[in-house]
Amino acid sequence: WIHKLAKDSNGKTVIRRFEMEQTCLASRHDLQKYLASKGIHLTTDKRAAQAMETYTKSGLLMIANVLQSPKIAERFGLRVMESGELACAQGKYLIHGDGRIELAMLGRNLRTQQEAYSIPIPPNEEGSWDKSVWKEHIRPAAKQHIAFLQKFYGDETYGKYQLAIMMAMASPFMAFVNEGYTGGDTLPPNGLVLSLFSENGGKGKTTAMRSAQLAFGLPKSLSSDGGDLNSTALARIARLSMAGTLPVNMDEMGDMESKPLAELIRTIANGTARVRVAKDGSLKPGVNWALTCLIGTNKSQREIIVHLRKTSSAEQYRLLELDVENLHFGRDAGKDFRTEWVRVQRCAGALGAVIHLLICRLGVEAVNAFVQQRVHEAAELVQDIKEESSARFQYRGLGAILALQDLLEMTNMAPFKRQTMIDVFTEAYRNTVDFVEENVVVSDDLQVLSNALSDLHSRTIITQNLTDMSRKGKDLVPTFDRDVRDRVP
Repeated sequence: WIHKLAKDSNGKTVIRRFEMEQTCLASRHDLQKYLASKGIHLTTDKRAAQAMETYTKSGLLMIANVLQSPKIAERFGLRVMESGELACAQGKYLIHGDGRIELAMLGRNLRTQQEAYSIPIPPNEEGSWDKSVWKEHIRPAAKQHIAFLQKFYGDETYGKYQLAIMMAMASPFMAFVNEGYTGGDTLPPNGLVLSLFSENGGKGKTTAMRSAQLAFGLPKSLSSDGGDLNSTALARIARLSMAGTLPVNMDEMGDMESKPLAELIRTIANGTARVRVAKDGSLKPGVNWALTCLIGTNKSQREIIVHLRKTSSAEQYRLLELDVENLHFGRDAGKDFRTEWVRVQRCAGALGAVIHLLICRLGVEAVNAFVQQRVHEAAELVQDIKEESSARFQYRGLGAILALQDLLEMTNMAPFKRQTMIDVFTEAYRNTVDFVEENVVVSDDLQVLSNALSDLHSRTIITQNLTDMSRKGKDLVPTFDRDVRDRVP
């Protein structure tokens, strides 16, 4: 198509579109003749005709390449292709495990965000890049981003920010922490909310969230005011569905009302949108996601939820809250940060691209096994504090972080220490357990029965030292090694 600015009968500027056959490019003379027939005249300078010819041919070539590109319809992030290959759509770029990058043809809704998810590579008329771009462009930019993170967040004082940053960058691994992702566009639904909370501003919550989001693209475009009254519940769900396996940031959530906040946290953890009604009246399932969501707020999300209802343990375990009230940059460090922040913008998307390449290079079967091993390690660490069925939402998040940490350590690109991640996460989980025990009224039938049996334990004779090993009845009654005759009150 050729688009031409013209005047209508009323003198108003309009755009007129003409269809151009490829035969018009057979020669420069044919091209000029066609353009002249549409009222588009070039100057007599030969360079003008040559430039128009080059421009037109390049445009047609790019269109042809895009038409042959893979189609990405509903969401970004990791996906198993029809061939069984694991690939990742980071914005308009499709990353393959062998290092190739190509432009993808995106669905209408995804095109609104295609520039926000970026990769620092030079433009290419063919719409594809070979693996040389990793050494020349992407890896150097990723290392610059890592150096930035280490400079401003590397001190163990900022362990909570370290955890939040790694939680966001570990988002792609959330597709593999539950039942495992083995094929198709539909993700196993999963999610975890991490809240950075401080009553006073100026503690660096927003900058930490954006420093993490920089791994996948342009932070200003990817970080939004999640608590904006103009942001409807449906709009937030649409953002989550569109992100797929890429992290989502929601800032300034303190003014959100209790009921929609609790519903949002539950929805993120469940990983699925509501079923919609299509134009023809049929039901259209929502698009699943498997990701992490970072929230910045000046009010404790735990307390907001428990204020809504005391029986909120399910929502509480879907949320990991970090109090960063006592964390802040000094004046000199803040000034230095702003200077470096401008420079590191050119690295947008590089570190995320490296993470995606490492995942895709492993392949579907290997990455599932790799992540599941870390999830089992995380489950043991978490359940040593307190065994709780709802804790699965949290230890899956820790498993994703450990998977990212170990993968980056193999390439000498880990920004922070592994043990710091474990220590800060388990402390946050312990705080969750304590808060639930002190503030939340248990409403789950099995948990109520378990608590009752525990309270009556000192007045109970145990007549059997085995419990029902089915899933529902497991460990409801404590077991004892001693014979029942030794337990007479």
